Amino acid sequence: MDKNTKALSVSPAGWGEALAELLAPAFTSEEALIGVGRQVVEGLASAFIVEDEGELVAAFVLRVDDDEGVVVAASGSGQNVRLIPALLASIEARFYGCSAIRFHTARPGLARVMQEYGYVGQEVVMRKDLTKAVH
Repeated sequence: MDKNTKALSVSPAGWGEALAELLAPAFTSEEALIGVGRQVVEGLASAFIVEDEGELVAAFVLRVDDDEGVVVAASGSGQNVRLIPALLASIEARFYGCSAIRFHTARPGLARVMQEYGYVGQEVVMRKDLTKAVH
């Protein structure tokens, strides 16, 4: 089977250490990861794990704000499959009835790749860390 079309197993998941470990690379702070975990535990967002032939390879968290789907977090590393083309249709299908889907990323390369799938940049967020600024 082609690396882009390989069938992966996607299952709902509860919040736990394995899920947090898989999603950690998607966050710049532990506080943000904890906040997403809280959303899952409180039922405000839904978590999913992704397996490739029984091996845990990725995870993602989704929620709906009004009528807009939000990919809250997604992370993984499939050795035998390209995750974006393999998972995107499954993720988008979970937002059936929504008017749009959005995600935030600090990875310009990911933003460029997602343009190939019809996603368009809507904003740029700039941040200055004042605890490390030289005055």
